[in-house]
Amino acid sequence: LAKLEKKDRASGQTTLFQPNAAEQADVLPKVEEWTLHQALDAERDALGLYLTGHPLEEYSDVLHEYATLMSARVGESQQTDNVILGGVVRAVRKAMTKTGEEMAFVTLEDLSGKLDAVAFPGVWEKEKDRLKSGTVLFLKGNLDMKRETPSLKLDYVCTIDEAKSGKLSDPTTVYINFWHDET
Repeated sequence: LAKLEKKDRASGQTTLFQPNAAEQADVLPKVEEWTLHQALDAERDALGLYLTGHPLEEYSDVLHEYATLMSARVGESQQTDNVILGGVVRAVRKAMTKTGEEMAFVTLEDLSGKLDAVAFPGVWEKEKDRLKSGTVLFLKGNLDMKRETPSLKLDYVCTIDEAKSGKLSDPTTVYINFWHDET
């Protein structure tokens, strides 16, 4: 019994019945407080969803201004060409084509859900440095509605700053944003 007590004391363990156990149990190490993004990421990892907020809330105005569609509305969209979605890259999975070229499958999460995008070899080679998990981006491309789950055939990737400076728009095309927020 004495050996166990010595081992417990050495490791910082206490018991409820030990004298001064309550005082010893309250001593916690000083740690730095998490940032909002760290707390939200930990919340999502633990619960599988965001409960107290969403990391894209701070970009909400910019996403509304430049995105032509939200992921939750993809299935009912009449527009399939030159669609622009904005959100955070959640996953990037590299793959090889039959000809041995590298391509990738990208999961983009916006404020309404998720959408998978396909970056074929030409686009992947040009945009792979930007398509990193955790990055907030706009993805432009054509919707593929042939499968049960729609996806985006990626043509172009744009950061928020680039979108604000006009790099997301094609000067020969006019985009009308039909995004209607029902909240």
